Amino acid sequence: MAVFWAWVAGLITLAIFSFVFKENPVYRLVEHIYVGSSAGYSMSVNFGYIRNLGINKLNNGAYITIIPIVLGLFLFLRYSKKLSYLSRWATAFLVALGVGLSLYGIAKSQLITQVSATFLPLVVMKDNTFNFLSSMNNWIMILGVMSVLIYFFFTTNIRNPIFAAGSKFGRYLMMVSFGVAFGNSIMMDLSLLLGTFDTVLKYMLHIF
Repeated sequence: MAVFWAWVAGLITLAIFSFVFKENPVYRLVEHIYVGSSAGYSMSVNFGYIRNLGINKLNNGAYITIIPIVLGLFLFLRYSKKLSYLSRWATAFLVALGVGLSLYGIAKSQLITQVSATFLPLVVMKDNTFNFLSSMNNWIMILGVMSVLIYFFFTTNIRNPIFAAGSKFGRYLMMVSFGVAFGNSIMMDLSLLLGTFDTVLKYMLHIF
């Protein structure tokens, strides 16, 4: 049975990669199967959430869960002309909840955490001795952050040699960081590609 599913996975992988040469009916068939299976899996997972987090908890005495259940049912009232206004209550609640959670997450991860990460000691002592590498790393981190911030000070006179040097250094740092991010994305795609080749060569053709 395992060999059968290995051949299925390998043939589906080859069918998907056939799009590289030309779009064909085999690729479209596999694409539709993938989209349909993903939609079915998502529906099953969502029904599991409703059963485990809603109905089961309500049966166990957690009557507070009746509020999200009612709000969820309100979403289906948009198909009713008379009661469609109730669906807007549930939509407003979901939007407000999403905005509140996203604002907290963005403020914590992209503002507070990043700002606190730049509060580094300029002189690092380890076992009562000066640690040159750690101190240099902190200097590079602080100067890099300040240089990137200077680059975005468009209202400042850029002819000032200090601001001009800082702006240029910040631009170079951003170019390096963008290159690293692009390289990481390429490596992630290559790892996925190698994973598909591993399925075809190892489990399907038994080459390795």
